[in-house]
Amino acid sequence: MSAAARAQRRAAAWKTGQYAATAVAQAFPPCKRSTCPMTDPNEKANCAIKRQVESDGSALAACPVALVYSPDVRERYVAAIENGEARGLAELAGTALAAMQQLAGQELAKVQAEGLAIEAPVFGPDGDTLSQLRTNPRAEPLLKLLDMLGFSATHQAITPRATAERKADEGIGSIADFLQRRRQLAAAAALEGGADG
Repeated sequence: MSAAARAQRRAAAWKTGQYAATAVAQAFPPCKRSTCPMTDPNEKANCAIKRQVESDGSALAACPVALVYSPDVRERYVAAIENGEARGLAELAGTALAAMQQLAGQELAKVQAEGLAIEAPVFGPDGDTLSQLRTNPRAEPLLKLLDMLGFSATHQAITPRATAERKADEGIGSIADFLQRRRQLAAAAALEGGADG
């Protein structure tokens, strides 16, 4: 094999991800038939997620099915944290946050369509089927997910209490800055006084 052929082979698509250029490429296998985890032959390397992405005119580089917890992805996170590789960690975390945000959007659309209260069947003592209004079971997990992602009035500091807390924090910061500046000026004056004496 020639040197050019060897160089081309080394630059070709990675197989294990070990030598991939980015942390996401190292953590998730490429989206292709040989690495696809789907068992259905019709879905292999042609899952619903890939079809949706390609219908929007985009290309799918990494396997989306691998976003589900796997020991390999965990190891990549641990390695990025231990090595202090902020760029790799940010890339992995950003991918996970983007997936969580997409899930939150999908669930929010379902709750908006169904409403916060839904009719649930209740079976009477005579076998009659009645309906009763109950809280939509999708609502609570959705609210927790949105809160985790920072999509709340409190996180955005748009409630009166959150606004007051932000102003108090800013005030504490400005007082601390003022006192720090005073100490610096006093230290500078002491040095000048010592130099003159």
